[in-house]
Amino acid sequence: MGCLEQLAASGGFAVDEGVAEAVYDRLGIGIPQHVQSFFARLRDYALRHDRECITMEDVDAVYRTELLGPSGQNDLAHYEARLRDGVGDETRYGIAMEILAEAAVQGVFTPEARHHLETRYSKLPSNAPRQVIETLDVLVHDGYLESDTEGYRFASNLLRDWWKARFRDHYAPLTAASRTTSGEIDPK
Repeated sequence: MGCLEQLAASGGFAVDEGVAEAVYDRLGIGIPQHVQSFFARLRDYALRHDRECITMEDVDAVYRTELLGPSGQNDLAHYEARLRDGVGDETRYGIAMEILAEAAVQGVFTPEARHHLETRYSKLPSNAPRQVIETLDVLVHDGYLESDTEGYRFASNLLRDWWKARFRDHYAPLTAASRTTSGEIDPK
């Protein structure tokens, strides 16, 4: 929050009360690159609207349309490229994408979802439980997910919302309870 306030002051922008807290709440954690990117987009948004003050309304608009919108895709796309490099092979990359989609869309990657993922990958010539464990280790180590009592969740709201926006309409939950007997996704 202090970083955002300093960026605004050094750029000659006034910031309404609560803006720094709202930015931090939207991001979920204060990754310096994300704070700087959010501020740059807030600044540009204010300039496009001929203002020298950043408002609370700007925070929501910029988060939805700038950070998660087309202009924010370049900033976030490097996470996917970094992920591909970090996990090392196509099988673990596929596992990582499924874990992240589950955690984003469902809110948490649960032990039940983990079991279903291990079962799905057990048909491949690899040790599926080991592959899932190693992939989770990378996702936690690199700051994508954090462990809690229910499973694994995104540490960053921005990354979660970005992944969720990408997969919410093109994703089948891992848990069997969300599937019908024919294998189709239950629309409920």
